[in-house]
Amino acid sequence: MLNSDIAGQFRFELDPAERILWAGQPRQGWMLHPQDIFMIPFSLLWGGFAIFWFASVLFIGENIFFALFGVPFVLVGLYLIFGRFLYDRWARKNTFYALTNQRILIRNGGRVASLTSIHLTAIPEITFQEHREGRASIFFSAVPPQMGFSSARVRPQAGPFFDQIENGQQVYQTLRRAQQDALRDAGKAG
Repeated sequence: MLNSDIAGQFRFELDPAERILWAGQPRQGWMLHPQDIFMIPFSLLWGGFAIFWFASVLFIGENIFFALFGVPFVLVGLYLIFGRFLYDRWARKNTFYALTNQRILIRNGGRVASLTSIHLTAIPEITFQEHREGRASIFFSAVPPQMGFSSARVRPQAGPFFDQIENGQQVYQTLRRAQQDALRDAGKAG
């Protein structure tokens, strides 16, 4: 259950008495999200119209500034049609999760890496969402993300979470035991 390569991503983040209980990553490869039921038709309409309008302006030979006005709309359309899937795949490839006996750690890599650290005693509520093939998402706040037009990677209303992890039920059980132990230890210290 402990992937040592992924756990190594967190070796400099651990406190002296802290140990990693689980480490993993979100599901890799191409993936559709629930909001894609709305985003795919919207992106095709937006991108199709923007490309049609831009090509029409170029074909008619209108003023070059009129054509340049359409470039941002075409770029947004291309991102909505293709780019968001490429970005989502890249972001999941560079995201690493760890559960320690004291904290939840989430590292988002890339050019500018970030680390989210949540003490197990500070998690207000845990929401478990089961997916197919034994995968699950675990949210460390009261509200899981809602379907909508937000990016697959940007879910500020949901707070931090483990997204589409393997053996989700086992990770959830390990998390619950670790949280209970942390709360019991905090009660003894207080």
